[in-house]
Amino acid sequence: KNPVNPMSGRLLIVDAGHSRLKLHAYADGRVRRSVTAARPFDWPASVDVKIFDECLLMGTHERLLRNVTSYLNQSGGPRPALLGSDLRVPLESLSGPKGVGNDRLAQALGAAQKFPGRSCLVVSAGTALVVDILQRDGRFAGGLIAAGWHASQKAWTDTAPQLRLDPAEVISADYPGKSTAEALWLGWL
Repeated sequence: KNPVNPMSGRLLIVDAGHSRLKLHAYADGRVRRSVTAARPFDWPASVDVKIFDECLLMGTHERLLRNVTSYLNQSGGPRPALLGSDLRVPLESLSGPKGVGNDRLAQALGAAQKFPGRSCLVVSAGTALVVDILQRDGRFAGGLIAAGWHASQKAWTDTAPQLRLDPAEVISADYPGKSTAEALWLGWL
């Protein structure tokens, strides 16, 4: 309805993910600051919404999207435009845009603009591990969604506690994994 243009002033992009709230502040067409909240809805006190001219809201966590919209309205921030609802993602999909999260389409759109005319794998490793395919002609072909690191770890430790990996210990391994830890790490990758 009203296109958001990052060049027009101060833009706040809010990504309402299932594990975290991520905020990106743009001014003069460049990212000026990025903040990740500690919990799903824990608005960072250091981010004053009143200084922004526009707000783009994206994500698939419906309750969190409503909470963010309510918070912005009550705090005197700009009325957020919801990507996929108020703003269409200008990206053609082989199966149509129905059923594809706006976060996945936005990431694919970013890849299409950064690498025009090239096929791309678009990888997002958050709550879920998402791998999408963008064709050379810029069309979204689809992809896969698997458990992210924490969900994988929870599943393993709930099933077999002895298979727990320390997420701070990044294991470098060639295939095939020579130890259980290497095999688990490679399996997740």
